[in-house]
Amino acid sequence: MGYVMPEDPELISLLKKPWGLVVRDLKKYVKELENSFIVVVGDYTFQKCLKTGLKPAIAIIDGKVMRSPVKYEVPKGYKVVSVTNPKGSITLEVLKALKEALKRAEKNEKTLLVVKGEEDLLALPVMVFLRDGDYLLYGQPGEGTVIVKVTGKVREKAINVLNKFRRV
Repeated sequence: MGYVMPEDPELISLLKKPWGLVVRDLKKYVKELENSFIVVVGDYTFQKCLKTGLKPAIAIIDGKVMRSPVKYEVPKGYKVVSVTNPKGSITLEVLKALKEALKRAEKNEKTLLVVKGEEDLLALPVMVFLRDGDYLLYGQPGEGTVIVKVTGKVREKAINVLNKFRRV
């Protein structure tokens, strides 16, 4: 049970566009981000954050970069939670795990959600669940890292997109 993205070319086009500031060099933004609440979607972006010293409260990964498998050690201090999320969908299991990770984050506990399947669409519920002023970071293939500062407007846009998904 969950949500499935419809085969809507307009929606697909909207989701391929960056939803925030695209940066090539994340190091330049460490000072601005280091004391912020950060959620990361994507393996490459998570590794980039760790290399720059940023420690996201929650990271959502699928063990792939550009569809190719990658392996690395789980950073110290992260609770690993495994979930299933097929391509083109957002499962209730993932939504529940994300909400639980946000509760743990309130107690300064970090979570690594390891997705069997695909994590690409999970930026949408993240933008819905985060508070104003929190940050979502994800990769924009071939361009860099997208930094989204969550606002009511961003949340509303994510909700509008999710409302186009089919409930299953």
